[in-house]
Amino acid sequence: MEPGRARRISARVLRFVALSWAILFSVVATLFAGGYALEDPGWPVGYLMVAAWLAPLGALTVVALRRPVLAWRLMWVCVGIAIAIALVQLAFPRVLTGWEFTNGPVVAIASFVPLVPLAILGRRRPLAAAIAIAIIALGPVVVQLRETELHFGSSVAVSLPMLIAAGLLAVAGLLHRHPAP
Repeated sequence: MEPGRARRISARVLRFVALSWAILFSVVATLFAGGYALEDPGWPVGYLMVAAWLAPLGALTVVALRRPVLAWRLMWVCVGIAIAIALVQLAFPRVLTGWEFTNGPVVAIASFVPLVPLAILGRRRPLAAAIAIAIIALGPVVVQLRETELHFGSSVAVSLPMLIAAGLLAVAGLLHRHPAP
């Protein structure tokens, strides 16, 4: 088998693994967070909270499958929102922490919502998807590193699986982009 073909096949497999990983993580995170949301506030608030993140997750996934150009624009808006949240947390550390204590892990859930749509878009543009996922995932990590007390909460816990997906997509993009020597 020629080296260029082997690299393309490896890149395709890595993109598939990244997408599968993103879907698996999103399902597990949704079941975990959804279980707590349905248990603690109960009906109807818990159901509305779950719908508040499943609706954008589903809508962004459908847009990523059917209208990738529009989806990329929406994903960069999500990246901008993630950067804005991180900057607010850096500037006013107690504001979102207190708000999340009352309302749940909003930043963590907002972080994993664009993961599956970005992994879908990563089938065609893996490097761009890897960069977008990494930016979204690294926001909570950077904020946590600024804190004097290191307590790795749900936002940082969500970042690790996202960084794994970003790494898989980045390697796939590099394999696909650069021809064999």
